[in-house]
Amino acid sequence: MCLRPLHANCVAIKSPVDGSRLHIRGTIMSSHLRKRCAKRTLDELICESAPTNRKARTSYWRLITAIRASSQLLHPELYRGDALLTFHADVVRACGQMVRKRGFWKRRPETWIAPNGSLFVQFRSLVGHLFEEFPVPTFLVRAWCWKHKKPWEIALYLHLAAGRSVRQFEWPLPYPVQMTKREARWFMQAPHDCFSIGAWRWAQVRALGGDRRLADILMMATPLLIPTEHEEFWKSVICFLIANSPISTEEINEIVTFINQQRFQSAEKVWGRGAGPEPLQPEFSMKGRSLMSLRRHMMNWRTELLVKLPALTQSDPGWARSSIGAFRHSTGDTLWTIDELLSDRELRIEGGIMKHCVATYIQECAQRRTSIWSMKMQQGDRRKRTLTIEVLPNSKIVCQAKGKQNDLPDGQETEMLQLWAAQEGLTIRCL
Repeated sequence: MCLRPLHANCVAIKSPVDGSRLHIRGTIMSSHLRKRCAKRTLDELICESAPTNRKARTSYWRLITAIRASSQLLHPELYRGDALLTFHADVVRACGQMVRKRGFWKRRPETWIAPNGSLFVQFRSLVGHLFEEFPVPTFLVRAWCWKHKKPWEIALYLHLAAGRSVRQFEWPLPYPVQMTKREARWFMQAPHDCFSIGAWRWAQVRALGGDRRLADILMMATPLLIPTEHEEFWKSVICFLIANSPISTEEINEIVTFINQQRFQSAEKVWGRGAGPEPLQPEFSMKGRSLMSLRRHMMNWRTELLVKLPALTQSDPGWARSSIGAFRHSTGDTLWTIDELLSDRELRIEGGIMKHCVATYIQECAQRRTSIWSMKMQQGDRRKRTLTIEVLPNSKIVCQAKGKQNDLPDGQETEMLQLWAAQEGLTIRCL
């Protein structure tokens, strides 16, 4: 619930239950009047949240009365901008949840004495008083307050409160969560602000020897949020990151994202249109990799895949080939080639590797107003794109020749371009 000024002489009070607003016009309200309005709205919320079942309703009001008698949890407090703490509404929601589980109460609410401390410290004490025979991690206490109900997380709380091991709990997830004894011990020490699944991943990292910082990062990394069918593989990734620590937070996230894209996401999504539904490197493994070799692979993976997976560049032409011929020239152990790009996919691949905007020329190429060519240099197994060339097919004029990130051609590239121009009768106007 919040108090929000509408203008100089109007204030609106918004209910956290149904979003309805109470507009009060007149002079600016005094602090006392604001607090009275806040208290009334909170009282309405408490009444609206009361169960309809008679026995549950009796327990609900016992709990509400005990809380108000001993603590500030249900006494509205004003803070910045004259807004009520939404925590009060969370406490009301939690009361409804706790009454539904009153069969698990270990102590009567009337015997609870609130400790000194923040509102959350008092709430944590209340939940523990009602349910806990054995200590439960604080992060699980928050499950009682959530708007979007997750019954299994409350079930996990009650499971641990009864003294049972987290290893015996059946997680209702698509893939099973299995814990070692060491992981179970770390799970009970997870940070107060994490979620249950995040705590499981956090515990796994700590049990494998990772430090607190790495565990905090990986429990939030998107591909690692929930267990998958590939947990053995992800365990090898975590071990790799532990062995190569310290690594910056940004690079850790880049590594996890890159590996997930290469091994599990469709090539169509990672590479571009036409690459197919299968992952680019479904057999990607951490075996034998060093941090430096992985960094090189992340930087050059497109070029490396062109050598390993030539099918990525073999597709039906999107437009007719021009009358200009291709180019092949050997100098020692180096083979220079210039080939025309004949589909939108080939243009996108060229633009992605060379980091320029050649993919915007698709329409001009399809209408044959221009043609795009790719110069490559091959030495042994190493194949590298060096220039992207634009040629006007009717006039045979070379109007652009750009390297990676639109760099100008170097001496060797210029020489090869001139040899090709002489071979095909082209006029170079970009040098």
